[in-house]
Amino acid sequence: MGLRHEEFCQLTIEEFQAVYDAWQKQKEMQTQDAWERMRLLATICIQPHLKKKITAKALLQFPWDKKKTQEGAKRLTQEESEKRVEELMKRMEKGKGG
Repeated sequence: MGLRHEEFCQLTIEEFQAVYDAWQKQKEMQTQDAWERMRLLATICIQPHLKKKITAKALLQFPWDKKKTQEGAKRLTQEESEKRVEELMKRMEKGKGG
């Protein structure tokens, strides 16, 4: 992670967790970048042998492709989440009484 021993010893648990999370995310991004480049190269190599055009994602899908589409979905604010829970509770109460 690049921390000297004295720096490591001065960190609180929360600070260490934040440093570790950032380091881990950087490693994941480096790995994903390498795989993305390989996928693009594979697409370029195979394209002349296909009749139809193909995209890199269509040729080879990675787990993080699915995560990105899920993350792209609208995230609710705390207020919106609470409002949806209240509406759900009201519907459930109506269903019990009827």
